[in-house]
Amino acid sequence: MELLTNLLSKDFIDFGPPEETPHTNGQVEGADVVMYGLNMLVPLMSAELLKFPSLCSQYFKLLTFLTDIHPEKFTSLPENLFKALVTSVEHGLTAFGPDITKMCLEIITSLATYVFESNLTGSVLHTTMSHFLKLVFHMLLLESFDMDLIETASTALFCLICCHQDHYRELVNQLLQSQIEEQYKQRLLVAFNNLTPPTLTMTINRQSKIAFMQNFDQFLVNVRGFLCIK
Repeated sequence: MELLTNLLSKDFIDFGPPEETPHTNGQVEGADVVMYGLNMLVPLMSAELLKFPSLCSQYFKLLTFLTDIHPEKFTSLPENLFKALVTSVEHGLTAFGPDITKMCLEIITSLATYVFESNLTGSVLHTTMSHFLKLVFHMLLLESFDMDLIETASTALFCLICCHQDHYRELVNQLLQSQIEEQYKQRLLVAFNNLTPPTLTMTINRQSKIAFMQNFDQFLVNVRGFLCIK
């Protein structure tokens, strides 16, 4: 894992044959070598192996680095490898402590940003972001959550909402309908309206992410009394 991570950071290395020049098309990118390595290693990565802290940390560091600089590689993965990677990120959101949770949220943010900016509507990666939207939504609003990660988490949630605004509205409506007390339902409705007001541009940029994070902080203050948040 460390070797593959180091390969990603050494873009100046030419993995092509000695006779290749920088101007030819035969050069192999470090990211391609990493994807080849992952294709061999990920099938061996079980939930039991990920319980080893050092291995777990290095694995998610590699994925965080890869999605940050080469998110496009995730659009052409073999189906089995893609599913295995997605499953591991989903597991990592809650199973291995705050450091791994933070890296998984960063992985999701990078992929969601790429999907949004590349307009990959209808792709497998786009559909996967819909799945992660539901997971992150429930994790932040309905489960116990480490509030030290709120900045990273709010950024991930915002990017996922940008990718799937209709699905987000469905999740909000489901949560509203689940409230038995009418006063709580109305309070939650107002809080959600203030979370994504008409003035908030649903475009992934620094200004919008900061605005959403500030709104989300206030959202938690307003609803933490009756939703499962700590």
